[in-house]
Amino acid sequence: METSPSPIREGVWTDAAGTRWLMRGDLLHERAFRRLLKLPGVRILQVYGVEPVEPAGPDLELVLARLDAFFSGTAAPMSDFRVGDFRDPGRNVMVVIEEFC
Repeated sequence: METSPSPIREGVWTDAAGTRWLMRGDLLHERAFRRLLKLPGVRILQVYGVEPVEPAGPDLELVLARLDAFFSGTAAPMSDFRVGDFRDPGRNVMVVIEEFC
């Protein structure tokens, strides 16, 4: 059985292009997460299952809606999220969202 990768636990993520992203600080709380989402060019990595993805369009909206429910306390039972701030050597921003159920 394959296990899900955990960039947040490991503190590092290497994307498909070979760029290495390092986690900054601790897990993000809602306010810090929302501030990062406003940055131009921010990338989102969703880790749910064995293959992390960078969701876009409706898929990203669904991930963000589930995270909103989590932050507001209305998420489905047993739902859990961890959110981290990652940067590459060029100081680009990637928000990593690890989702568990």
